[in-house]
Amino acid sequence: MTTQYEVAASDLLAQKIPILRETSLLIADPQVRYVGTLGGNVANGDPGNDMPAVMLCLGATYHVTGKGGQRRIGAREFYQGAYSTALEPGRS
Repeated sequence: MTTQYEVAASDLLAQKIPILRETSLLIADPQVRYVGTLGGNVANGDPGNDMPAVMLCLGATYHVTGKGGQRRIGAREFYQGAYSTALEPGRS
């Protein structure tokens, strides 16, 4: 639920993981950054989005919760093709 604006405005993230702030500042325009979330950006599997590529480079792990409970999915396993993620029904 963290907005792109909150990522871009975070001094802590700017200090610890500056590429997240830099990438958030490049996403769309301010109006989109105020409501668009980091989770939404990475979850839809759009190959045109910048943040999924950053997460792949960082070796990120996503903590997801669904009907089957909680699980952790590495970014490399999460993206299974254009607009195709491990969150889709029938995927592991």
